[in-house]
Amino acid sequence: MTNLSLQTRSLGELSILKLDGTVDATVSGQMEKALADLLTGGAKNVVVELSGVKFMSSAGWGVLLGRVQQVRTKGGSLVVAGMAPEVNHVYGLLGLKPILKSYPTEGEAVAALR
Repeated sequence: MTNLSLQTRSLGELSILKLDGTVDATVSGQMEKALADLLTGGAKNVVVELSGVKFMSSAGWGVLLGRVQQVRTKGGSLVVAGMAPEVNHVYGLLGLKPILKSYPTEGEAVAALR
């Protein structure tokens, strides 16, 4: 059984979604709902904090990529931060760097989006 813990917090128009666990097809819907809730709740910019994620399947990456365009059309940004080496490796292999900006830490991502 896959476990995923999600925590959100808001800093005005900037929201942070912190994920812990494994992101695969069985839980990607939870991540999708959390992002949708943040965006409908007024978040313009979103940091997805991944330091607690050791594996993300294509379903998880698909959720993030699907939301990047939505956020951009509203003048905002969706970025990832704190990727573990294993997750960062897959991120690089998938060629996501030009599409989905990443930052080493949540703090750096927050500073860049403010």
